[in-house]
Amino acid sequence: MIPLFDHLIYPALRSAGINFTPIKRIYTGFLVCGLALVYSAILQQFIYEKSPCHDNHPSGTLVFRTTKGLGV
Repeated sequence: MIPLFDHLIYPALRSAGINFTPIKRIYTGFLVCGLALVYSAILQQFIYEKSPCHDNHPSGTLVFRTTKGLGV
């Protein structure tokens, strides 16, 4: 991502008259990373909902319970 921003995005913005100072670049990097984490969390939730093993037990696995209701 850094080479993409350094060689394409920031020069294009600079030629358009928008100058990014180092603090703005740091903020933009954190923003992009934060959006990537949100995207990955949404994607992982989708995977959990659509998975045939959505209850986190591999198919064919038996879950034994004790008398106190704790999984063994």
